[in-house]
Amino acid sequence: MSYSEIITTIATIVAFIAIPATYFNGVRAGKVNDKRKEFNDLAEPILIYLEGQYSASKDGVYDRRLEFPRERFKALRRRMNAREQRKLDDTIDGYWKYLSMFHNSRNGSDSLIGNPEELHKEWMKANLQLQQLIKLK
Repeated sequence: MSYSEIITTIATIVAFIAIPATYFNGVRAGKVNDKRKEFNDLAEPILIYLEGQYSASKDGVYDRRLEFPRERFKALRRRMNAREQRKLDDTIDGYWKYLSMFHNSRNGSDSLIGNPEELHKEWMKANLQLQQLIKLK
């Protein structure tokens, strides 16, 4: 066997291996991209809500016009693994804890009443944790 025949044989073998490998790599990348897009489509309204409440809370106000997208949140949670779900559940519990404290301390107006610094700090912490947990991929 001459040098050129060896090179030709190696090139043929590499080509037969590379073509299917490239195909399967492309299929896998497509599936990952589809999952990422689906996750982002679900996460975007939740992030818009959280960012809206975050900016309103800087002024010590709870914006009632913004409605928490519960159905999207449930759908997003279903797409997470068990570890991510537990972390999300713990974080959302902190978020609702702040919200209940906020509503219990209100006296008919939208301003924070009671200990505004404590409530505001807890709100910011819970909101930022949720935003970080549900970041776009």
